[in-house]
Amino acid sequence: DGNRIQISTEQHRRFSNEITQMEGLLSFVDEEGNWKAYDISPQITNSAWDHSIEVELLSETKNIVPGETTWLGLRLDPIENWHTYWKMGGDSGDPTSLNEWNAPEGTVIGDIQWPAPHWLPFYDTDLVNFGYEEEILLPVSVTVPEDYAGESVVLSTLAEWYVCDQICIPGEQRLSLTLPVGVIPEANVSTSQLFANARENLPTSEHDITSIIAVAGERISLGFESSNAIFEEYTNAWFFPDQRRIIKPGPLRDVSIQQNLLQITHQQPRRMVEDLTEVFGVLVLENEEGARTAFEFIDPATDANLITIMPLAASDNSGSGFGSGSLPLYMLFAMLGGVILNLMPCVFPVLSIKALSFTKNIGESRYKQRMDGVVYSAGVITAFVILASALIALRAGGEAVGWAFQFQQPWFLA
Repeated sequence: DGNRIQISTEQHRRFSNEITQMEGLLSFVDEEGNWKAYDISPQITNSAWDHSIEVELLSETKNIVPGETTWLGLRLDPIENWHTYWKMGGDSGDPTSLNEWNAPEGTVIGDIQWPAPHWLPFYDTDLVNFGYEEEILLPVSVTVPEDYAGESVVLSTLAEWYVCDQICIPGEQRLSLTLPVGVIPEANVSTSQLFANARENLPTSEHDITSIIAVAGERISLGFESSNAIFEEYTNAWFFPDQRRIIKPGPLRDVSIQQNLLQITHQQPRRMVEDLTEVFGVLVLENEEGARTAFEFIDPATDANLITIMPLAASDNSGSGFGSGSLPLYMLFAMLGGVILNLMPCVFPVLSIKALSFTKNIGESRYKQRMDGVVYSAGVITAFVILASALIALRAGGEAVGWAFQFQQPWFLA
């Protein structure tokens, strides 16, 4: 695709999930039949891409001034009909995150600033996700210590995201930026519009709107009241809660708008959060022209956090976690996980039914009892082999699917 090449091939049976960079020789034949080869060596860049999304770490300025706040931003640009998620993804989504920051000691990094999300119904189901179908920039504040004496600053982070259509594809990439140290911030013209758009779409927390909750039967009404007539110019509204089990998004949503009073009614979720007196999240209002205004209701208990970075040398990629564990350790944890799974309410009753069926073989020959167990085990193994074969066949055909992909298909859930 222009200046990009993507090669898909069968995965080695001992492929390590920790591999994110490749080293080797890239060779191909061009249109004139000429053979070309290039040495490929690992490098950390500020961008990543696959067939469904482009991801890029950007800076609002060309340099960085110690002691002053610099804004970085993660740009996510999915292809048509695909989307990424807000900080609370709705019925089934998971948010984008920036983790494992590496920066000079004492650097302070803020939370992601989330632009107002969109209401994304999932095809012909009752599921609704909260996210972004178009290019989005997620800003993050970075402040390097005032006494930093280096000539440049290297900032890197592990970006993790989900991009979804009918299926979801997880992605992760360590992204890095190197910015020279300056005395006065120098604007980056190539990114200024992206940051301006992001700020324009951020919800404001400076408002006089109060929230009211009323539960009646299987319905929950969210009321919003203002001392000013701020609602009269809008024709539609959505509320995006910060946590699940507040509302059941779905298609059954009623909106009533007056001058200074707005009411949004939803179905009550199956296990609603108890003792709610107010709601926290983002209220999005839309007028007839499609212009949107967003107001944020912040929970004081979960207000923005700042992270102070430890020395860069503290990052050790040779840790003794699961990546360096031994096969016996993996088997031990697998067996422990299997025992826990068998005790789950969705599995244990089924095992009990099977165990009770063995009592029917009392008095039968040992051969009959043994064959009954063999046939049962063979049935379980065969079912998983069929599922694994289907998965391998789909991946060989170019489909980006993983374990449990069928649970993302409405026809399977139905």
